[in-house]
Amino acid sequence: MVEHKLYTGAELLALPKDLNRPLIDGLIWERDNIFLVGKAKTGKSIFAQQIAFSISSGEPFLSQYKTNKGCCLYLQAEGKLSETRDRILNMLEGVSWDASNFNLVFYPGLALNTSNGIRELKRLIDNKVAEGMPIPKLIILDPLYMWMAGDLSNQAAASTMCQNMRVLTSHYDCALMVIHHEHKLRRNDKGDLIKEGDESIFGSFVWQAFPDHILIFSRLVGNYRELSCTTQRSAKVIKKLELSMLDPTPLMFEIRGDVAPYIKVIEKNLRSNFAIMPQELVDITGLSYNSVKRALAYLRKANLIEKEGTSYPVKWKLIKKEVKNGKIKKMPDIV
Repeated sequence: MVEHKLYTGAELLALPKDLNRPLIDGLIWERDNIFLVGKAKTGKSIFAQQIAFSISSGEPFLSQYKTNKGCCLYLQAEGKLSETRDRILNMLEGVSWDASNFNLVFYPGLALNTSNGIRELKRLIDNKVAEGMPIPKLIILDPLYMWMAGDLSNQAAASTMCQNMRVLTSHYDCALMVIHHEHKLRRNDKGDLIKEGDESIFGSFVWQAFPDHILIFSRLVGNYRELSCTTQRSAKVIKKLELSMLDPTPLMFEIRGDVAPYIKVIEKNLRSNFAIMPQELVDITGLSYNSVKRALAYLRKANLIEKEGTSYPVKWKLIKKEVKNGKIKKMPDIV
């Protein structure tokens, strides 16, 4: 936690080196302030929740990026809790979580750029911590415009919001991810869309100055997305990543690429009467962990495999079927 005091030059030099560990390699570090920015309905919330799931379980993010396990707190201020529950159930068909490390605050109308608002949020969190909830390593605020009062373009309102967000992260010694929107599309004289990068952030310039890095989440042709980062202080963040969105079940993002060569290999090494973990498939096949997880996601989407139990790590097995009277029916497992 930050100590608010006057430091002499000697005291500054005597401070310990800030050894921030990555929460997710190439994406988030301890005590980072991050903005995830994109157009409406591009899947920003799903992507942010997938980040939280990976950190909660310690499972590699997108099956590739090393993750340090910790508690995540998701602040939701719009939508319906029943829809969030259904979305999480669909996501858990493809990704894993540790439910004890994922927590959610649902509080529409709470303005965090007011003293009452930030005090109320800290009260909610502190009470749960006192009851045994781990202190969050990452807080995700979704979306920005629903968690503050006033105009997003107003510098005073935006500055107060940033100050209070720093109070929050300092109090819990955690990282913060803020989900925000871009302004309307702009075109040049020829009618072509202008790629503005960080300049596309809606509202005050404060939103560009505050974060350690800004992640731009863009829709590409088809069901693809691009994650890019051109503004960062550390020079360690992934610059560009193309993603595929699987929908509706499993609901998740994966790194874009041809997974077909791996699917047959994985399917041949699965059984209907014996469930197996992804790492075991890695050891058997020699494929990378990322390739195995992507192949499992496609097999699940095709309703060819199913989970056994609800524990982590997830175990998978084939769905054995037979054709009877022209209809495919699931067969009982061989004991």
